[in-house]
Amino acid sequence: MAIHYLSIFGLAIIAASWLRLYWKMERNKREITREFALLQATGIAILVIDGFLSGAYDLAAMNLVTCGGALLVLSKARK
Repeated sequence: MAIHYLSIFGLAIIAASWLRLYWKMERNKREITREFALLQATGIAILVIDGFLSGAYDLAAMNLVTCGGALLVLSKARK
């Protein structure tokens, strides 16, 4: 997969997780779910990989920090 498309794929996963959370909030559920946090972490991990492959190490490092945050939320999120 071309590096450019790897970023698009990661961002698409992140966008999908936000849309999914929005739809769940429409049904009066006002909490972060494990599914949301897992999709966020997956999308961000893909951005980390893309950053390293493209040589953008500063972006990869910051995305890695963000991914760590998503994983911390995942560890605390309910089902």
